[in-house]
Amino acid sequence: MTRVRLSFSLLISIVLAGAVIAAMVYGLVRSFQPASGSVEAYLSQAKEQLKAKDTDAALNSLVKAREYQPNDVRIDLLEGQVYRRKKDWKQAIVSYERALQKKPNDPKLLKTLAQGYITLKQPAEAEKVLKQVITINPDDPEAHVDLAMFYMGQKQQDKAIAGLNKAKSLNPKHPQVELGFGTYYQYLKQNDKAREHYLRFVGLKPKTSLPTMMRVVQWLKQNPDPKSAAAKSFAKNKADPVTGVSTQTAEKK
Repeated sequence: MTRVRLSFSLLISIVLAGAVIAAMVYGLVRSFQPASGSVEAYLSQAKEQLKAKDTDAALNSLVKAREYQPNDVRIDLLEGQVYRRKKDWKQAIVSYERALQKKPNDPKLLKTLAQGYITLKQPAEAEKVLKQVITINPDDPEAHVDLAMFYMGQKQQDKAIAGLNKAKSLNPKHPQVELGFGTYYQYLKQNDKAREHYLRFVGLKPKTSLPTMMRVVQWLKQNPDPKSAAAKSFAKNKADPVTGVSTQTAEKK
């Protein structure tokens, strides 16, 4: 009888221990999954809604996410993206400034904020932010190019070329430096110099946005070097002034 009681007690203990372990495992698994109604779930939902271009629904999801974690910088950043998609830079800046309070030294965030100030024609604020990026990363040539392009847009050519020369001194073979010089000389209608820098930019095979690359290539096609073999081929055979490939040959193929 004693053995039976011991076996029964042992069985109960094993069952209880198994139940405790199962509960712990279940809780651990659940901790890695966004719960329904959690900030993670609403953030994920907002991203999908933004991807589907349903900006109003995305904003509603972010409002709910903020109820769970009002100080989560991810909510501010995503909210800024949503307002940018809506082309509402005024509200986007509010979101990005809120994010900046939590990530004051984020160069990417600062550059986005500067873009917003430029769009809203607030040059003093834009200049301040772009200078802050340089303070954070003084040896980053892209930061100096960004400020130089800002000065070019403000028709402050002396400051623009000074910024580009500073960027060149940091890294003369940086693609953005060549792009910056090309854009600067294109703006001044000095096509020979612009072409020289744009060709170097393309030759460096930069990891840049497709619109930027298409802009440069299109300009090179429209402004070929009249002394180059490619340009002469273009005049004679309608060849591409960048590649030198005849369009007539391409049509035959």
